[in-house]
Amino acid sequence: MGMGRLPLAAVAVAVLALGACGEPDAVRPQSSGSSSLAPAVPATAAAVSTTAGSVATTPSPGEATSTTAVATASAGPAETTLAPVDGPLAFCDDEPPPMDRRGQGASAADQKIVAQWAVFADLAVAHPDELTGAVWDDAAGQVVVLAPDVAAARPLVATATPQGARVRIERAARSYGELVALSQKLVQAANDADLAHASGVRMDGRLALFIAVRDRATVDALAELAGDDAGVVCLAGGADPATVVPRGPQAMTGDGWRLLLEPGARRAGPPIAVAASPAEYDALWSARELPGAPPPVDFAAEVVVAFVNGESPGCQNLFTGLTFAGPQRTVRASFVLPGGERPCTAIAATRTYVVAVRRDRLPAVPFRIVNHGDQCLAGCAGDPLEVVRL
Repeated sequence: MGMGRLPLAAVAVAVLALGACGEPDAVRPQSSGSSSLAPAVPATAAAVSTTAGSVATTPSPGEATSTTAVATASAGPAETTLAPVDGPLAFCDDEPPPMDRRGQGASAADQKIVAQWAVFADLAVAHPDELTGAVWDDAAGQVVVLAPDVAAARPLVATATPQGARVRIERAARSYGELVALSQKLVQAANDADLAHASGVRMDGRLALFIAVRDRATVDALAELAGDDAGVVCLAGGADPATVVPRGPQAMTGDGWRLLLEPGARRAGPPIAVAASPAEYDALWSARELPGAPPPVDFAAEVVVAFVNGESPGCQNLFTGLTFAGPQRTVRASFVLPGGERPCTAIAATRTYVVAVRRDRLPAVPFRIVNHGDQCLAGCAGDPLEVVRL
């Protein structure tokens, strides 16, 4: 969804992410389970989360008791709509108002609400010791400013309040600055334990940890890491454990195929190439500058297919095999990102997978071989590859 023009701090997703980087061969959009994340910010920086959640705060002495009930937005992307796992940490996949009111189709009233909220979101970032964040109370029609000390926050909020805006202040457990410091500490520990890949300081006074896998073991381990801070920590994202391929070495053989060498960074070439004879095999090997001599292949029983796959240096895929669809006369390569969700850079290096495929598993010619052509934004020349002879 498009976004109206707002102050930068009020609309940037706050993530502290850790990942490996490398020299690119090519640049392309890269997606993974945590693709919904904005580009990572340095561990010493902080921005404002755009996923404000429910607010339930305790007022300071002398303040009227007020609990903000913020409506929860509709479910997010498929990978984040799994049921939360019971445990000591809450889940915060929601995107309540005013965040769901942004966009090119927003009404004038919604734009006004978001603009008012953004003033106080920016204010919290500019005054991280005095304020915590800001959310929109739909039922009361008010911006709720959160602060560790309500009385001390009043003059600051009063000075910034636009004419006509309805605002109230409620007490939060931590300041924005304290949440940033906690974010930096927890995301490092969680990443080292391979439990979470990023953290975000949210405008509802909580710290979100973006988890790799949504399972009980992950929830319990992160609760132990959070310790006494568990009350201000929530979890977001996470792949379905039933679909996660474990991290580990690349399998070299499978149903109807075998890899002829360990995949590695290779010179880019066509996304798919086929060799059905020794001469074509030698030419393919040479064109891609593959190391050493080509391993033996019995071309009476096998053909060679080379796949070039673009991957982020920190998110190398595993080749999991080929699917042979008879009626569709299509052979499709399958690659997965092991280990669950994590952010991947948009800078992609190429790796070449050279596979010997059994002829008796292939459809009769003509048939198609598909690498990842349906993932190319503008199409991939040579993918799918139409095979008319072997």
